[in-house]
Amino acid sequence: MMNPTMFDPIALENWYFDDENSLLLQTELEKYFHNYLPCFRSEPQRKLIQTFITELLIPLERKSIEPVALHFSGEKYVRPMQQFFSRSPFEEQPLLDIYQELLSKQVGQAPGMLSVDDTCFVKKGKHSAGVKRQYCGRLGKTENCQSGVFLAFAGDSGHGLADYELYLPQEWFGEDFAQLYKERHIPEEKTFSTKNDIAIRLLNQAVHSGLFQSPVGWLRCGIRRGRPRKYPALSAKPVSVREIAEDSSVPLETIVLAEGVKGPILAQRKYIRCYSCRKDRNRSHVKSGPKIWLYLRKYTSLQLLKFPKT
Repeated sequence: MMNPTMFDPIALENWYFDDENSLLLQTELEKYFHNYLPCFRSEPQRKLIQTFITELLIPLERKSIEPVALHFSGEKYVRPMQQFFSRSPFEEQPLLDIYQELLSKQVGQAPGMLSVDDTCFVKKGKHSAGVKRQYCGRLGKTENCQSGVFLAFAGDSGHGLADYELYLPQEWFGEDFAQLYKERHIPEEKTFSTKNDIAIRLLNQAVHSGLFQSPVGWLRCGIRRGRPRKYPALSAKPVSVREIAEDSSVPLETIVLAEGVKGPILAQRKYIRCYSCRKDRNRSHVKSGPKIWLYLRKYTSLQLLKFPKT
């Protein structure tokens, strides 16, 4: 059975404001940050990242770059902190590698479970990487947000986040987002991946690393298949009866309906074999139906057919 977590944000807040505990926390954080020093080229970089992460543990209402810098170091450190995250030349992957090794030593050696899920972050603007109006699970509705896929490990020794990847909607790979794509420094070689594709990739990377013991083969297959379809998938886009009637590739043919007093009564017709379909109640989903004959007939004005005299 997995050990229960003892995390309590209110208790952490009270604990932090005790001077003795605050000093202890600072000491332990410095020891922890020592593991990551090789990832940064300069002392100012190391100080800025340590400052930012330390401030994430205190109870600020907003924990973005500006309020963190103002609270800890004053106004003159706001811009250096912003430039550190936007322009500072350090690689993210070495940081993640060290983190995963530390997590593995602490909780990943005993058998456990790898799990994946997406999490959304509500955004006000339109310029953050991957932001768009999309379904937000935290709110249970469509909202302007970013979305990421996260991999976690849980076992008897504890639990923790193991990996992550930002989800970029397909629109971000089109011409409309080309400039913003470049401004957000998204790698040019990146291609569109669904959330399921990202989840499979994160799981495979974790398994092949050998850092986490987890029987995830069946889970990978389950993600690849996804949920079973409620309705059969349509092989082509639904076409309205009007479109078929006006489609010149299915020509009308003239037929004689009957013999009138003044001559044959004519009409035009076309018919095709097809599947009926209709919207599922008030939903946008189109539900396929049985195979039918669609017969269209267009009456013409009364005409006389003139036959050559014999």
